[in-house]
Amino acid sequence: MDQENEKSEVRVEDRRFFDKEGNPIREEEPQSSQDPVSSASSGHKQKKEEIQPPPPKIDFASLVFLYVQTALMYFGEVEDPATQKTVQNLKAAQQTIDTLELLQEKTRGNLTPQEDQYLQGVLFDLRMRYVEKARKS
Repeated sequence: MDQENEKSEVRVEDRRFFDKEGNPIREEEPQSSQDPVSSASSGHKQKKEEIQPPPPKIDFASLVFLYVQTALMYFGEVEDPATQKTVQNLKAAQQTIDTLELLQEKTRGNLTPQEDQYLQGVLFDLRMRYVEKARKS
């Protein structure tokens, strides 16, 4: 019976970052003479420290900006992050503009005046760039 009690021993480790008064707790260096259970938990602590903060919350303007960046990449004005090269693909740029026009149509009446103005300005600019690039090619 004594062996069963030893096997079912529960170990509780405090992992809070703040004490009862709300002051930050300074993490201590892991000691080399730790038992396997505590060394595994210290590895868990290191993983927690490496975790990046969540990305900023996406809003309508940042969604539109993603499409603008994509269109600029297809115009050959911004390099492709995957290949680190600039290539021109006017058909893909036109498709991106069409997607933004669809987004404008489907959100009509639901945008703030600033969002609506931003989308109109972006579409105007991208259309003018398309016309300029199509004339050159």
